[in-house]
Amino acid sequence: MSVEAATPERSPWRWPAAAIAVTIVAAHLPITPAHLNEAPYIGLSFVGLEIALTVLAVALMAGGDTRSVWRATLLLPALAIIGYLVTRSAALPGIADDQGNWTEPLSYVALAAEALLVVVAAAHSRTSWTRSRLVAHPRVLGALLLAVGLALTGWAAVTSAA
Repeated sequence: MSVEAATPERSPWRWPAAAIAVTIVAAHLPITPAHLNEAPYIGLSFVGLEIALTVLAVALMAGGDTRSVWRATLLLPALAIIGYLVTRSAALPGIADDQGNWTEPLSYVALAAEALLVVVAAAHSRTSWTRSRLVAHPRVLGALLLAVGLALTGWAAVTSAA
């Protein structure tokens, strides 16, 4: 690994990215136990995603936002989106009832957060973040994104249970 790839960037984008990563984790937590019971391979993939995104969020907030961490910030949510599309498009063992189920409220929150994290990671890599007005107050933006994400997750979890 090159020194450049291991050097923290201390990008202001790290705060919103960490908040979005935590939202993705929160959106998956309510459905993880059921998936561990129904289709353990899917449940374990959720656990892996939750652990990876939690580690990623901590690394971002702690100032360990290296090039490798930013690559993972782009890759993990993109893989989660692909996984969602596969489970809704094909009848997989243990979760065949998910095929065609595009209206699960928690999936809206998860997909929106995953897509937003991909956009933030891509924007980070394409934007001269030192001049970006979008992240003039990165901690405030991160806190706002986290509050909205967790509120929507709570709403979606209650709506799903009803």
